[in-house]
Amino acid sequence: MTKRIIAGAIFVLGIAAAPTPPGWLGFTYYYRTGVSAPHYGYLLVADVATDGPAARAGLAPHDVVVEVNHKRLTYTSDAAAMAGISAVRPGQRVVLTVIRINTRRNLTLTAAPMPADEQTLWKKTLESSSKRPKSP
Repeated sequence: MTKRIIAGAIFVLGIAAAPTPPGWLGFTYYYRTGVSAPHYGYLLVADVATDGPAARAGLAPHDVVVEVNHKRLTYTSDAAAMAGISAVRPGQRVVLTVIRINTRRNLTLTAAPMPADEQTLWKKTLESSSKRPKSP
């Protein structure tokens, strides 16, 4: 099952009493994982915030992110992907390896502080992912 989540609001399993909002990258995506081993995954970019870090770096809808900071994506679920990306903090530089129309390129983003409306959505996403039943 694939779930739409917010990049930059992605990585942190469980909920602390007052979770620290992560840095904001300014795009939404769907996480997909490969069927055969090794199970490398990718982020399919759904939307890019007009004035966000992703837009300034040149990320566009339908781009495919295959690496973050030069590491292949090996998350086993949407929740794991969310936990990994939420580790980004404001001011941190992030290199996304992107495939667009059969061309591979690296885009460097600097995470921004997460806007208040995005924080609300981030918290709701964390709450719903912590309540989902675990697979056997």
